[in-house]
Amino acid sequence: MDAEAVDQPTWDIISRCVSERGALLVLVAGPRAMPHAISSPTGRALVPAEVAQSRQTLFGAGGDPFRWALTQAGQRHPATQQGAGDVSNEQVWAGFPEIRWRHPVSSIKEGAEVLLVASTGAEKPRVASAVALTDALGELANRSAREAESALLVTRHTGKGRVALLLTDRTWRLREGAGDIFHHRFWGNLVRWGAGPVLRAGGTRVRMGTDQLTYTPDDRPLVTARLRDSELLPVDDPSLRVEVLHDGAVVATAPMTAVKDSHGLFEATLDRITTGGGYSVRLRGDRAEELVREDGADTLTAGFRVVGSRGPIELAETTLNLPLLETIAQLSGGKVVSLDETGELASLFQSDKNAREEIRETSLWDNGWTLALMAGLLAAEWIARRTGGLP
Repeated sequence: MDAEAVDQPTWDIISRCVSERGALLVLVAGPRAMPHAISSPTGRALVPAEVAQSRQTLFGAGGDPFRWALTQAGQRHPATQQGAGDVSNEQVWAGFPEIRWRHPVSSIKEGAEVLLVASTGAEKPRVASAVALTDALGELANRSAREAESALLVTRHTGKGRVALLLTDRTWRLREGAGDIFHHRFWGNLVRWGAGPVLRAGGTRVRMGTDQLTYTPDDRPLVTARLRDSELLPVDDPSLRVEVLHDGAVVATAPMTAVKDSHGLFEATLDRITTGGGYSVRLRGDRAEELVREDGADTLTAGFRVVGSRGPIELAETTLNLPLLETIAQLSGGKVVSLDETGELASLFQSDKNAREEIRETSLWDNGWTLALMAGLLAAEWIARRTGGLP
C-alpha cells in the first residue's frame, strides 16, 4: 500500500489502539512502500526495526535465495510454533521453500525480539580446539547483530499492545506442497499471541497470569488478572491485590490497579526478585475471592521461576556438537560418553566409600585344626611310602 494511504490522523488512531487499548498491529513489508516510505513520525515509531527511509522501490532487495530459520527467541515463542518440540519445530521451518525477497533493516529497536531470520544454508563452524571454542563464544556474543541483519520477523511490546513486523511478503510460500496447514497455523499463532495477556490460571469468572514464565533478577514481573461476573461483565474490586509466595511463605504483596477500558483487567508490576527458585502469585480481594469460589476453587495461584540468566551461553546452541563436547571435556578433565556407554557414568563420580588396604598376620601353628590337618597329611604320606616299599 502507498504511504499516502494512511494519513497522520489514522496513524494517531492506530497508535492509541496499540499503546492504550492493547491492540495487535501486524506490518507486512512490501517492495513498494512498506515500511521504508512511511513518512509519519507516529507510524515510524510503531515499526520495531530501523529502516532507511526512501521513496524508491526495493524489488531487488534480499540478495541470494534463503530459507526461514528460527532464532533462540523464536524457538520458544508462541507465534512461531509449528512442531511438537524444538528440533521438530526447527526442521519444519527449515523445510519451507526458498524465498528470494526480504526487506533490509538497519537495526532492531530496543525491546524488540527477532524470531525468524533468513538462512543461506551455510554450516555452523565446528569447534575442535580451545582457540576455536573462544572464537565460537565470540560469535555467540555477536549473534544479535547477525540476527538484525537477516531478520524476517520482529516483534515488540508497545505500551499495552504488541507489534509484529514481517520483513517479507512471501508467507504464502508456507502453503506450497502442504496446503494451508502451516500457513494457517502461523497466522493463527500470531493473532493469538497478539490478542492479549495470557491468563493461564483460573476459571470463567477469574483468570490470572504473568507476562512470562521465567524471569531474571533484572526483570520486574507483570501480573494480570481479569474479573467477570456470571454475565461476563467486568467486576470492580478496590481491595484486589497479589501475593508472591516462595516455599509456601508470602514474601511480597502488591496492589492491583484496573486497566482503563479493558473489560475487567487488573495489573500489578512486582519488584525485582533477586533470589532464584520457584515462585507463585496468589490473588486476594473481597470480590475476587467470591468469584474464585463461584468457579469452584478455594484460591487462585500461578507459578513462575527466577533464574540467573534467561539466555546462558550453554543453552545458546543445544544441538549435538561432538568436537565441542570433547574439547570442553579435555580442557576441564572430564569425559564424553555416548548413549550406549551411560553405564560408565557411575564409576566417574566419587563414591561415598573410602577403600583402604590392610595387612593382617594370622598365625597357623597355634590353631588346633591346622595342626591336626598337617599331622594327618604327614601320616598319610608315611603310610603311602611304607605301602609302596619306599624307605
